[in-house]
Amino acid sequence: MSQRKDVMLSLLATIPDEHQRSFMEELYFQYRSAMYGAAYSVMKHHHDTEDIIHDTLLKLMAKIPLLMSFDCFTLHSYIVISIRRTAIDVLRRRGRRGELFYEEESFLDTLASDDCQVDEALIREAESQQLHAALDMLKQRQRDLLNMR
Repeated sequence: MSQRKDVMLSLLATIPDEHQRSFMEELYFQYRSAMYGAAYSVMKHHHDTEDIIHDTLLKLMAKIPLLMSFDCFTLHSYIVISIRRTAIDVLRRRGRRGELFYEEESFLDTLASDDCQVDEALIREAESQQLHAALDMLKQRQRDLLNMR
C-alpha cells in the first residue's frame, strides 16, 4: 500500500463515528479509480491527482450524512463532480484556466460560491447525468416518444 493511501486511511481513522468511518473507507476504496480518472483528466500529473483526491475527501468528510443519503449512482456522480471541481479550482489558483476544457468551464460558471448552492448544483448535475444515462439505455423509439411528449 502506498504512503499516500496510508495517510488517507489514517485521516479517515479520525472520524469518531464508526459507521461513518467505515462508510468513508468503503467509499474511498470503491470509488478510488473513478476519482483518480476524474482528477487526472484535469490535472495530467500523478502527484497533483493524488493531492486532489485527498483534498476532496477531506471536504467530503464534512458531508458524510448527505453522502450516506445518496443512492449509488448519485453518489458516484457527486464524487466525480466534486473531484473535478476541486481540480479545476486548483488550476484556477495556479492561473492555468486556459487549460480547462469547455465543458468544465461552463459547469464552473454555473456554480455559486455559497456551499449550499454548490451542493445543490452538484446534486442537480449528478441527477442530470443519471437521467441521461437512463435515457441512453432506452431504445431509440422510446427516446423519441419521450422527447415528443
